[in-house]
Amino acid sequence: MPDGFRTTLRVPADNRFLKLVQGHVRGLGLTAGFQEKDILSLELAAEEAFQNICLHAYPDGDPGDVIVSTDMLQGEMRLSFQDEGLPFDPSMLEHTGTVPQSEVAGLGLKLIHAADGRNYTLF
Repeated sequence: MPDGFRTTLRVPADNRFLKLVQGHVRGLGLTAGFQEKDILSLELAAEEAFQNICLHAYPDGDPGDVIVSTDMLQGEMRLSFQDEGLPFDPSMLEHTGTVPQSEVAGLGLKLIHAADGRNYTLF
């Protein structure tokens, strides 16, 4: 395996493509030699990110794509999910006090954050 490389997967924002996204993440994790528990955590985080985009970025089934970019570095995988749908920045909502915390940082974001173990970045 090269020292570092980048992959990109572009799929419609439709839950029927979830298995394709998870398979992509799994395949890269296996190629990198990650442990099964780490691959499962990455798959779960990818599932949550993809489903959140499908649900929130493209409401009412509006057409659009999800771009999953993966940077592979030595012993590290960085996943990036991009869309061209409605924007979402949880940091803006968490500090306003107008929305209950339980509604702002739902299970999906908590799982994504837990899989990363450090942080998540929104663009």
